[in-house]
Amino acid sequence: MTTATTTDLDVAVENAAAHLYVWALKDIPQDLRDALARAAETETSVTGQRVLQTILRNVNVAEDEKNLVCQDTGIAVYYCRVGEHFPLHPARIYAALKDGTERATIEHPLRS
Repeated sequence: MTTATTTDLDVAVENAAAHLYVWALKDIPQDLRDALARAAETETSVTGQRVLQTILRNVNVAEDEKNLVCQDTGIAVYYCRVGEHFPLHPARIYAALKDGTERATIEHPLRS
């Protein structure tokens, strides 16, 4: 049996944060795309239709260019549930999440 060190766990948390950040901003599920398309078709407001069509175009452009969907991604929020014997201190978990998110935003810059 291999025992993970706190450094291994720290790196794993950081890598997970980086991966989740990018995944959430790149991988738009088909059911959501379909729902946006249906909403654009049934929306009665011209402005609302344009907004929904712009969102759909944004999703397609981001996918074609292998880029993030959003230009303004808001604030990353991570919910972590760990047992009382988890070897990383909560401050270290927070730092690893922050570092992973920072790395992701450097490796995958926002569009302009």
